Amino acid sequence: MSTEGETEKPGLPGTVGRTVTPGYRGHPDTEMHLLGLLWGALLIVLVLPVLPFVVFIWLVGKTRSFLSKQTRREEPRVPGPRERRRRPA
Repeated sequence: MSTEGETEKPGLPGTVGRTVTPGYRGHPDTEMHLLGLLWGALLIVLVLPVLPFVVFIWLVGKTRSFLSKQTRREEPRVPGPRERRRRPA
């Protein structure tokens, strides 16, 4: 039974009991850290030589897009069949 000042929640124990499994103590994971560093170094070694080509292709695309917008002539637009309005009767 609880007194007036105390409130109990059903299903929750009042104190924490002992467990069978030992507590977890953190430790450094050197092997996984080393693997992450190796993967990162491998990616840098593979990507850096390709990067100038990617930048060159991107710049060529941007330049062609800019030049095509500058030299484009505006032609009168013909409305499509769905855009034509019926004449009032």
